[in-house]
Amino acid sequence: MTTQYLAVSSSALLGYKQYYRLIFDVTRQVLFESSSDKLNYIYDHMAETGVIEPLSPNPVTDGTEVMVVDCWTPTSDAASISVAEGVRRLELVAGGSYESVRSIQLLSGIGDVTGGANARQTVTDTTVTQNAATDPLSKLTGFLAGVGDYVTLGVIALVAYAVITLSAGLPLLGSRRK
Repeated sequence: MTTQYLAVSSSALLGYKQYYRLIFDVTRQVLFESSSDKLNYIYDHMAETGVIEPLSPNPVTDGTEVMVVDCWTPTSDAASISVAEGVRRLELVAGGSYESVRSIQLLSGIGDVTGGANARQTVTDTTVTQNAATDPLSKLTGFLAGVGDYVTLGVIALVAYAVITLSAGLPLLGSRRK
């Protein structure tokens, strides 16, 4: 998964006091810790990039694999750093989690951050749904569930056939004893 740049070019400068919405996605990554621990670590250490800091509260709960955070560039150093470099620094903070930054979106202002709780939740839900739709394991599970339905019907048919066959033969067993 490569990082998507929404409403901003990868070569654009981050800028001073600019607002961004970041999606971190650790779905299908091999981690030596839980996904929520990894996302909490990323959230807690974003400021170590030197150019991007979180503004919205940490949304991570146990089992979370997707985190949407609104951030800003509080230092004038960000005015000379490209968006791609900012993403690279975030990947470094992620501790080597390969391609953890799913997207970065330029926001129009602080109003998008302060009034953005519902928008962040919607983005999270949409991302989780997209992950589930493209996850090979969920497709395999769906296929096996469908096969399981046919197997169940087949077993029911066999049991019904056996009951009918045995019930038809039971009167014959009684007549042979005589």
